[in-house]
Amino acid sequence: MKIAAQQHNAGPGTTHTTNSLLAHEHGGGAPGESKYYIAWQVRNSKTPNKIDADLGGHAKRWAASVFMTDIKADIVTTMNTHWTAKHAPLQPEHVSFRWAGNKLLDHDTATLRLGDFYTHYNTPSKVPLYLSDVPLAFKHLRKTKLPVLCFDMYIDYALVRDSILPRKRMRASSSAAVSQVQSVRPRRNLTGAALVSHFSLSTRAGPSEVHRQSAVVLKKVTCVADNTTGVCKLIDEDITVMGNVLATPFSSGAMKEAYDLITADGEQLVGKRFVRLTNDEDAGVNHIVSLEQNRVEVEGELFRLTQGKWFLDKFYNFCQARSHVGIDQNICFASAYLAQETGTFSVASGIDSFDSEGITWLVEQKRPTTVIKFTGTLNHRQRQKDMRGLTVQAFSHFVYGYSKQTLVFSDLQGSLAHVKGRDGLVLFDVMTHTIEGNSGVGDFGKAGIKSFVDQHVCNDVCLALALDKTMPLVTVPNGGESVTDEDTASPASSA
Repeated sequence: MKIAAQQHNAGPGTTHTTNSLLAHEHGGGAPGESKYYIAWQVRNSKTPNKIDADLGGHAKRWAASVFMTDIKADIVTTMNTHWTAKHAPLQPEHVSFRWAGNKLLDHDTATLRLGDFYTHYNTPSKVPLYLSDVPLAFKHLRKTKLPVLCFDMYIDYALVRDSILPRKRMRASSSAAVSQVQSVRPRRNLTGAALVSHFSLSTRAGPSEVHRQSAVVLKKVTCVADNTTGVCKLIDEDITVMGNVLATPFSSGAMKEAYDLITADGEQLVGKRFVRLTNDEDAGVNHIVSLEQNRVEVEGELFRLTQGKWFLDKFYNFCQARSHVGIDQNICFASAYLAQETGTFSVASGIDSFDSEGITWLVEQKRPTTVIKFTGTLNHRQRQKDMRGLTVQAFSHFVYGYSKQTLVFSDLQGSLAHVKGRDGLVLFDVMTHTIEGNSGVGDFGKAGIKSFVDQHVCNDVCLALALDKTMPLVTVPNGGESVTDEDTASPASSA
């Protein structure tokens, strides 16, 4: 049985689909969902006491279920329409939310969904300080009877400069790269007469589309890693998950499509399936992947996520024994499981019948769609220079050493989200290079491992953890000879 990628043609001269346009109209949420107005203007670190009138202001409706991370990415895209006339494009990490009047957000609220974010601040003690501060340019929004949240989008010129200057090899003295963000005293709003508002009230052109979906019954299979060896195995938990999967994907990548999956109890999940086994989109018009091939690849991806969690636990234990070294402790790999359709097939599966088995999905939690890339498939050079980026790179080095030079992670990427109740990073869609070259798509085997050895430059965290000494970057042709538990033990535990 074959499954194929669905065709999503938007017509000549545009990449917008009906779904994407409707998502824009509904502020990223479903029709009927609670909406909020997000209004913003711009400050920058060079002149933090005044509004940047050149970049103007804007307002847009957003749905309660949208993550603040994705809202910020959309705002940055709008800012770039003016900013790029004189500068290189801004990235979301260059810009931060601040309440109107240059007031900082509370800790661990920047990655919440908008509805939860509003609930956090909609309390008697917080409303006067945050929600009631509406700049003059946005006072008219109160007539809409929707909640209005007003922000100053703060551009950090130091982060912008660091991202465009040539990178030098990091040394132990470069403490600025791992310093905490400096607090800024809240100041009164200094909206000037020169502020330009580009707000326009959205109007509906007609009835909204009714999205197709399929009721599904899914057989759940989880993956566990042996605590000692890291070897993964699948577990049939004899559990079924019931819900609905939308008929069209909300995201289509080079090899996978992702669909909204809502369980019977309302949990928002994502189902992923493979539609091609190469990232070469010119490899053919009709990309055909068999049920068996899809099953093999989603299993491989689940194994990589489970292995990633196992290695990250070992890495954090390693760092805990060296508590003097500062790292980002709010990083995790996405939790996932396999879910096979039983009984009937969904429209989203891409098949029209099956004899004995249905498609197998990789199921993950719904998270922000804004992605931060740390490494590529064969490009392991440092991209992000903040503590989060330094920690991810040090983790990559640790995995290379702890696996006895038999495995490295590639395509490390993630979304900012809540991790253990704090603003953190969730890694997903990762690939690996292994000695045998059989871990799934994107595994270049020994050549892939060598690309990491050739390109990785130890940063401050690597050096502080002494990874350059305990886990030197030397390719072992067959793997398995260099690092032991004694080598990675803390001085106290090895005494």
